[in-house]
Amino acid sequence: LPLREQRSPTGFCMSSAEFARVTKPGGRVAVATWQGPELNPWGAVPGRVVSRTLGLPPPPPDAPGIFRCAKPGLVRGILGDAGLKDIVERELTGTVVYEGPGHFWAFLNDVVAPVSSALAGADAAAREAARAGVAAELAGFAQGAERLVLPWAARVTAGTR
Repeated sequence: LPLREQRSPTGFCMSSAEFARVTKPGGRVAVATWQGPELNPWGAVPGRVVSRTLGLPPPPPDAPGIFRCAKPGLVRGILGDAGLKDIVERELTGTVVYEGPGHFWAFLNDVVAPVSSALAGADAAAREAARAGVAAELAGFAQGAERLVLPWAARVTAGTR
C-alpha cells in the first residue's frame, strides 16, 4: 500500500482511509495501539526520565510517539471517518518480564530509538544518571534482584468495510 506520512494525525487518518478503501466488502481492518502512559510504565518512565536527565523539553501531546493514539475513542472515530462500520474496541493487558533492571536498560538502548538516540549524545555521567533514574522509578515493579515485571495495556480497534 502506498501509505502516507505517519508523523501527523492527518497521515494516520489518510492511511486508515486507504486501509478501508482496499479492504474487500465485508472484510475487517484492525489497529492495535498502546493505551496511556500511566498504564505502560515500560514505555513512559524511560522517556520521561531521560528527557528530565538530559534537560530535553517534553514533546507536545500530538507529537509522534507510541502514545499518540492512546485516547479512548480516537481510533474508533478515525476508522468510522474512513467508512468502516460495526467498530469494536478491545482492551488488552499483560506483563513483560525482564531479567532485572540491567536487562531492561539493555532493551531500551538496543530497541527504543528515541531513548537510544537521546542518550547517544550524552556523556557517561548523564547516561548513568538516566539509567539510575529509570531503575529507581521502576523499583516498585521489581520481584527480587533478578526480575522486573512491567505491566502493559493496549487497545485493538476493528471495523468492517
